[in-house]
Amino acid sequence: MLSARSIGIAYTMFLRPELAAQTYPAIMAYWHLAFKLFIGDQVKGFSNSAPEKTILQALSSQEIDLNFFPFDSGVSLVRNALIKKMAAENIKYCIVTADSIAFTKETTAKIETAVAFLEAHPDAGILGFDLKDRTAWEWFMDIKNHRFILTKTPDVMVDEATGLRVKPCDICRQFFLARVDAILKVQWDEQFTTGEHEDFFWRFKSSGYKVYWTPDISGQYIHSRPPEYERYRNRQYSEYMRLLFKKYNLLEWVEYVR
Repeated sequence: MLSARSIGIAYTMFLRPELAAQTYPAIMAYWHLAFKLFIGDQVKGFSNSAPEKTILQALSSQEIDLNFFPFDSGVSLVRNALIKKMAAENIKYCIVTADSIAFTKETTAKIETAVAFLEAHPDAGILGFDLKDRTAWEWFMDIKNHRFILTKTPDVMVDEATGLRVKPCDICRQFFLARVDAILKVQWDEQFTTGEHEDFFWRFKSSGYKVYWTPDISGQYIHSRPPEYERYRNRQYSEYMRLLFKKYNLLEWVEYVR
């Protein structure tokens, strides 16, 4: 049995207070004794942030660590800061999630089995979870001919140690259980305020740890793209795409090989 506050939840927020009103209660509804929730919100100094701050400042619990960051400081910086706080508290495992993901009974019912999977496989650094109403994104990655190549992963197989259905991959959705020390070894590149996904997993591939994915643990994705949020998020297709191309000497975007 997992001890109290042995899994940190890195829950990031940005410009969507209506989502916090849905997904925070879902986390609490499917709470597990092992959880400690680390919230990171980029609202400090932003005049339109009052509703979001009101929602969050109403929270008060041993199991919640609430953190405000400067506006638009970036999801990479926020995640890194939350993971470092977990490490300082000797928390070994973390769930990376966001304001757009609601926990369900399928999120927590097998969370102890998920931890057991990482413990049974010391080379496993990340175990990706399924996201309902979100396109599957479990691929092998490579860089060839100045572009990212994403290739199909195998069918899931039953893990003998835990009974979880799993498969290997190099990249998954950013909703996963991970070893805190594995994340600290790689971290998110804070140059990427957004558009950090491929960069993080490409570097994680070289970390010595492996990525797996399971359909047995899932959350509910909630679609919400208010205009102001969309304006900031769309930079991943412009300035942060250019940054990614420059960093890896890319000439074209991804190629899917199914």
